[in-house]
Amino acid sequence: MSLLVAVAAVALLWALVLGVRAAGAGIWQRSLTPALALVVLGLPLVDHSLRHLALPLFFEGSGYALVAALGGLLLLDPQRRALLLLDWRAWAAGAVPLTWLLLRGVAPSFDSFGENIFALRYVQSLRLADIYPAADVWEAAPTVAGYYTWIHNIAAWLSRAFLLPVPLAMHLAAAALLALMSLALYEAFAVRAHAALAAAGAAVVMFAGTGVSILLARPLHAADSVLLGYPHVRLFALRPDEFHQPWMAELAKSGPDLPIETPLHIALYLGDFHPPLLGFAFMALLVWGAANQVRVAWALPTMLGGLPVLVWAANPWFVPHALALAAGGWALDSRLRRQWRWVVMAFFVTAAVVAPMLMQADFRSAGVSFSLLPGALRSPYATLLVIWWPALLLAVGAVAAGDGRWRLWIWLALLVLSMEVIHFNQGDISGAGARFNGVLKVWSPLHFLIIGLGVLGLTGLRGRARWIGLLALPLVFSAAIHGRDVLRSQVNKHHAPLEWSGAGKLTQRADRAFLLRQVQARQPERSLERQARSEYDLAPLTSTLAGVATASGWAHHMSQASGDAARELRRVAQIRAWFDGADARPLALLQARDIDAVLVDWDADWKPERLARVQAELAGHYLWLAGPDGAEQRVSGLFVRLDQSDEF
Repeated sequence: MSLLVAVAAVALLWALVLGVRAAGAGIWQRSLTPALALVVLGLPLVDHSLRHLALPLFFEGSGYALVAALGGLLLLDPQRRALLLLDWRAWAAGAVPLTWLLLRGVAPSFDSFGENIFALRYVQSLRLADIYPAADVWEAAPTVAGYYTWIHNIAAWLSRAFLLPVPLAMHLAAAALLALMSLALYEAFAVRAHAALAAAGAAVVMFAGTGVSILLARPLHAADSVLLGYPHVRLFALRPDEFHQPWMAELAKSGPDLPIETPLHIALYLGDFHPPLLGFAFMALLVWGAANQVRVAWALPTMLGGLPVLVWAANPWFVPHALALAAGGWALDSRLRRQWRWVVMAFFVTAAVVAPMLMQADFRSAGVSFSLLPGALRSPYATLLVIWWPALLLAVGAVAAGDGRWRLWIWLALLVLSMEVIHFNQGDISGAGARFNGVLKVWSPLHFLIIGLGVLGLTGLRGRARWIGLLALPLVFSAAIHGRDVLRSQVNKHHAPLEWSGAGKLTQRADRAFLLRQVQARQPERSLERQARSEYDLAPLTSTLAGVATASGWAHHMSQASGDAARELRRVAQIRAWFDGADARPLALLQARDIDAVLVDWDADWKPERLARVQAELAGHYLWLAGPDGAEQRVSGLFVRLDQSDEF
């Protein structure tokens, strides 16, 4: 059944893409990329901006109405209808998002890796919101309505427009973004190469990493380990024993907090849903525009004009480099300078679309600043060479092939080197975090762009110059490593395949399965859940999967966004003390936070004696609903507020 739901979800999305494409003309009919970009990026962006003005446009189920409207248009126009029905290439391309979705579906659970739990909470908030900023019902951060913006609205829009469960919508959104990148790269390379070569080039760019991945060709972990490939995606805290080469082990020992791989690989390995994915989509579209610059003169200048504003709406940390990239690309290319009107028009049009969000974007200046990166955290020259040598080979090959963009290559190199000087501070002045955010949000999209432009240059080779294409072999090898490990790591997670509820790990235990079913059935307005010791753990996940607000929240980002870490730590300490039995007045906390349901799982380590004391303290106010007992007499269940029990 879940497989059929996945196929149906992609079919709906692709029907919308094909309908938009067939309803257009010109470039819309020659290429799939503009229609896919409009559906995946454009409609959610417009919806997002209008909701900031209290003008919600896409109501629940509106996607079906949109598909029906486009279908009606095609029925009235025989020429367009015939064009759509006979375009087998477009129909076949629908397998791309389905492939990505099924790859993520091998192990779809939202577990404790990275920021998946936070993203899930936030999309739930957006899904329930009529206007933005959305109420932060999961207390992930006081400014959560803007901390992560556009990318999460893609998932929320898909969930709202097609009435999809939020976890499935998140997987579909990620798959759609990966499909957009894949198709944009394929169509870019297909302009200059045969279909097979173009497909191979797109796959290489999507999977290829840095030079470090080649050095890690022999996995550190066992082939059946869920950590297979993990050193490939680490961005900090490297260990010397993770490298088989003595000189790399020594380098990791002297500088453990160094950029290694890109968040695209984190998204593939761990299913993370993070704003830099939009940066990758933009870079893939720039490669597509560069490839089509001769046929569609306005495509690339339009993208460069809109890039800084769109990046602001997607990932504000990338704005300075996006502005420099757009300005440099325009100034260094005489063909683009002649298209300055398209650049200006695109800038103002995108600014008008994004303006409603920016008017409520005070959060963007809170907790984020730019400063010099401490000298101790800058990369040794040997590290830069190890990381960048495959990209350098591509750049040399593209220049040798007469790519005509040697000035742009120099400009890109300067932008990359700036990462050794500029630090994006989020309260992490030193240590691994001081380098992490810059690499994650800025360095890696530039790396992706360089790889894409390099492969584009090599696919244009003719005659004897084709031998230069051998310079891409390190990237092919790197892509093969990542492709192998992505497949293995997904299979090795041992999650229930295609369980799109997102509750895979949660429902494997009887206590959490009971709590999830109870909360889904009763839908209390606000819950309280146990806090785990790690802020990146499963603690408040049950209420999130059920779509119920929780007062437990996520202290890490609340502290980061509010700037008052002490207050958030006190709140966390109160909640933990409540579950640990150290709160002398447990009823007071529940009343102060207006709690309708309290969730108790086995990990709270409550025994019958502890439960009896709490029941006595909450008597007359909360009713206990017992769940299954665990080992060592541990109990589970939930307290339900009596004054709302009729509603439950």
